[in-house]
Amino acid sequence: MFPFYMDGPTGKLFLSLYRKSADSCDRSWIIFVPPFAEEMNRSRNIVARQARSLAENGYTVLIPDLYGTGDSEGDFSEADWYIWKADMRFLIQWAADQGAESISLWGLRTGCLLIADLVQNATESPLQNINRAVFWQPVLKGDVFLSQFLRLQVVAAAMEGDKITVTELMQRSKAGEILEVAGYGLNSALVSQLSERSLEGCMFPENIQVQWYEVSSAISNGLKPAATKLVELWQESGVSVSTHVVEGSAFWITQEVTLEHELQRATSAGFVDEVMTKQMDLRPQDPDDSELPVVFNCAGEDMIGVLHQPNPGHGTVPAKAQGIGVLVVVGGPQYRVGSHRQFVLLARSLADAGYPVFRFDYRGMGDSSGEPLTFEEVNEDIKSAVNCFRQQRPDITRVVVWGLCDAATASIFYARHDPRIAGMVLLNPWVYSEEGNSRVLLKEYYLKRIFSRSFWRKFATGKFRVLESFTSFAKNLAGVSRMTGPWSGAGESGSTVSLQQRVHTDLEAYAGKVLLVLSGKDL
Repeated sequence: MFPFYMDGPTGKLFLSLYRKSADSCDRSWIIFVPPFAEEMNRSRNIVARQARSLAENGYTVLIPDLYGTGDSEGDFSEADWYIWKADMRFLIQWAADQGAESISLWGLRTGCLLIADLVQNATESPLQNINRAVFWQPVLKGDVFLSQFLRLQVVAAAMEGDKITVTELMQRSKAGEILEVAGYGLNSALVSQLSERSLEGCMFPENIQVQWYEVSSAISNGLKPAATKLVELWQESGVSVSTHVVEGSAFWITQEVTLEHELQRATSAGFVDEVMTKQMDLRPQDPDDSELPVVFNCAGEDMIGVLHQPNPGHGTVPAKAQGIGVLVVVGGPQYRVGSHRQFVLLARSLADAGYPVFRFDYRGMGDSSGEPLTFEEVNEDIKSAVNCFRQQRPDITRVVVWGLCDAATASIFYARHDPRIAGMVLLNPWVYSEEGNSRVLLKEYYLKRIFSRSFWRKFATGKFRVLESFTSFAKNLAGVSRMTGPWSGAGESGSTVSLQQRVHTDLEAYAGKVLLVLSGKDL
């Protein structure tokens, strides 16, 4: 894998290039077209695994972060459909300039809508080199997808006691308001443009082969009726369309890390063309070195990180903070960008304040190779990242680790063993236990509920489920009674040391400074 930045039509784009060898570039290219918002964060590792597999088969695979997304320049609220379409046309032209004679566009979810929009004029340069469209779980209608996405804000508002509908959000957007949904800002142009997109209104040129892949819990279910009808329409008009349903889960929205081997095997099998290869020197130049992609090694696996260099023209750190670098450790089923790009925005903010920052993907996460690991197994990953960070920035004498949730816990487990770690910023460390959860529920749920009007209203109207409620209360009360101290209980794997005990022990043994940040509503 070769990560790099390139100046795009609107701003700097982050690109990941996969190829079989460092000194060759194949004339058969595959360009990935990303899904929308958080779906890219959840699916990044599966996409990277597929790209590595295709590269091993002789293809050059390009995975871009379009403007305002991922590691690329700009804010999501500044992007729109036509900017992303211009980015893709630019990349297709760039691939052709590198010698690509055969180009496949591979899309996931709304990426398939963007592909369909692009190929409506496939006879124009540089689109005439496109001969295949690969769809992963395509979105059929942009307006339906958008309504589902906006419901996230409806639910979030309801949890705050506010009532709002998707229709009201659409009206606000038409009035020019930027809608913030799950941390992503949607401008009115993007909302309008996405809602107008539909596969049903697109016709593919006859020279482009379409390969349609969907995952399902039961293969016998086949394609959904709407998809089947659309495929039949294309086939009747002369388009070559093949469909494949494989067993799998909705990896683009799930919290858990999934590998989806069947989908990857089926997709790789669909690429059976003879691959043309030529020797060439492909070294795209970074427009600047303020953000530097780095590939480094950990236990034989390639890991990727992004170094953020301080901008000399911006903030100046105090004398006592000279020599400090910030290492962002990312946890959960996400990669170095994070939900709503929070880690990218954090790193850029810290770099503007004068601090070097390094973000990276664990082995088996994001763009890094290897098998997925739990947060209790990443000590070597963090160590390798610290080593790489200091190699890139020899002026760093002290490292502050910044971690969220289970990444914060992983940082605690690691820091005591590395004297280079001068401090930790820990956001909502993962210290869950059944007993602790019971105690929180008794304090934060049951006591507050007894004094709420809604509880007594339900009780008076007979809507209160007495047996179920008291059974649940008794269960949680029993859980609290098992706690002999703040850190009692067995470990999750049956060990005698609980997660809380281990966190407490490692924090106590750590000599550096700790900033603990807890969100107000985190249990």
